[in-house]
Amino acid sequence: MGNLHLKWAFSEAAILFLRHATRGKKFLATQEKKHGKGKALSILAM
Repeated sequence: MGNLHLKWAFSEAAILFLRHATRGKKFLATQEKKHGKGKALSILAM
């Protein structure tokens, strides 16, 4: 479950990270193939 504010903050940080990091985009693409887009973003935010 966890803290909703922390979950939101990490999600925002993941989105900002994806804007500038090519390695992050590659990682997200592989996770999207395995889990779908929403779950992939959650995995990255962890």
